[in-house]
Amino acid sequence: MYQDSEDNGMNYGIAARRFHCRDCNASFISLGSKTIEYCCVCHSNNIETKNDVYEKKPYIVPFRKTLEDAKNDYQKKVLFHPLVPFVFKSKATIEAIQKVYLPVIVVDANLQGTVDFLAGDKTKIMKEKVAFIETKKYSVLADVNLNYHHIILNMTSKLQDRLFHTICDYQFDQLLEYNPNALGDSAILVDDKDLNAVADLGRQRIMKHAMAVIKSNINHELKKVNNNGALLNFVNSKEVLVPVYLLTVHYKDKDYIYLMNGENGAVSLELVFGKIEIILFSLLMFGLIFLIAFLIAYFL
Repeated sequence: MYQDSEDNGMNYGIAARRFHCRDCNASFISLGSKTIEYCCVCHSNNIETKNDVYEKKPYIVPFRKTLEDAKNDYQKKVLFHPLVPFVFKSKATIEAIQKVYLPVIVVDANLQGTVDFLAGDKTKIMKEKVAFIETKKYSVLADVNLNYHHIILNMTSKLQDRLFHTICDYQFDQLLEYNPNALGDSAILVDDKDLNAVADLGRQRIMKHAMAVIKSNINHELKKVNNNGALLNFVNSKEVLVPVYLLTVHYKDKDYIYLMNGENGAVSLELVFGKIEIILFSLLMFGLIFLIAFLIAYFL
C-alpha cells in the first residue's frame, strides 16, 4: 500500500559508507568514499564505519539554503542573547551545524464515509423562579469526503515529529528524481522506523484534523462522535529525501535542537536560559538602574 506508485522495480547499487554513532545510536550514510568525522545528530566523534551499498530509490527536495545561511540565522538568534548559556554561542557549536537529508514518505490521503455525531444545545430556562439548564440532544450524520495532499511521514526516530513538523513545509510538486550527484556532501540519515507504525500515526493525525474540520461545520454547542464510519486510504506514496540543517546542543544532561528547512529556511530552535546568565544579567540591570538613580540624585 505504501510502495512508490512510480517504482519500476530497479535498485540503485551505489557505493556508500555507512556510519554508526556509538553515543546516540544514529546511522547515516555518505556516498562514495567520503568520510564523515562527526555524527550528524549529536556531533560525537565516537563513530564506526563500514563500506556499504546504497539501494534507496527516493526523490529529492534539493537544498536551496546554504550552510552559511543556517550559521548566520543561528548566530542572530543566540549570539547577543544575554540569557543564553555560552555553550550555545561558541564557535565550535556554530561550526557543528550539519547538512543532512532526512528520509520521509510523502502520501496523499482520502477520507470518505459517514460520521455519526451526538450533538446538543444547552438552554437556560426558569421554572418557578429557579434557573435550570436544559439540554436538547440530536443525532447528526455528517457525510465526509476529504482529500489530503503531501502528508509527510517522518521515518527517523532521531528527530522527533513535534520538531520536524514545525519546519516541514516542503514543496513536492516538482521533485527531483534520484541522482547521487544531487546529494553532494550531505549525509543521509537512515530510516529506522516501522512503516506500518508510522502510517498508523499519520492516520491518527489526519483523523484528528478531519474531526476538527467536521465539528466546526456542525451548528450545535455539543458535538461528540458517536460512530465514525469514515475510512482513510493512503495513495500515491513516494520515498523522498528532504534537506535540513541540524544542530544538537548538549547542556546540563539535556539536548536542545536547532533545525532549519534546507529548502525555504523555516526554523525551529530550542533554547534554555542559564542560571548564571540570569544572575549576571540581573546584577548588571540592578547596577545600571542604581547608577542612573545615583546620577539623577547627584545632579539634581
